Amino acid sequence: MSEISFRAVGKTYDGFTYPLRDLSFDVYKGEHVALLGENGSGKSTVLKLISGALSPDEGEIFISRQSSVAVLTQIPNFPADYSTEDVLKDAQREFFEAETRLRELEKQMANCKDGSVLAEYDRLSENFRLSGGYEKDAERARVAFGLQIDDEMREKRFSSLSGGEKTRVCLAALVLKEPDILLLD
Repeated sequence: MSEISFRAVGKTYDGFTYPLRDLSFDVYKGEHVALLGENGSGKSTVLKLISGALSPDEGEIFISRQSSVAVLTQIPNFPADYSTEDVLKDAQREFFEAETRLRELEKQMANCKDGSVLAEYDRLSENFRLSGGYEKDAERARVAFGLQIDDEMREKRFSSLSGGEKTRVCLAALVLKEPDILLLD
């Protein structure tokens, strides 16, 4: 079964211009696909259709329900006060929230007489461990290193980075999210 399926997809702009007409293809799990074409040929439109940012005017698009989709946009956008490290940590936000909750529960256990707090702590701790929560700092460092994001850059304000540096940081953040489908525009 395919992860992505386009069937006779068409997209118009202004009702007349067809960047896409009668486009059909399938992408299967594990495949790597590149879209090549001239400027204005519809490459970004295909990615926007896959991500759900646009809807087709004709045809049908199917994305596997089990698949998560992440998109690296051409212009990254984060709050002005974010550091590079904040951008990377934001990609793993659910793990940091779970870790914060674990610390809160640890404090509560000292004063709790019943087992409800301990039961929640055990459940959350086991889920955190099974999902790799204790390895997230090392994973973030490994991905950053692989994309030439050194410790100095990780401390800088994201807004002060060059366009290419911002793109690398955003790519690292997407890799950390571990999506099933990664779209690079």
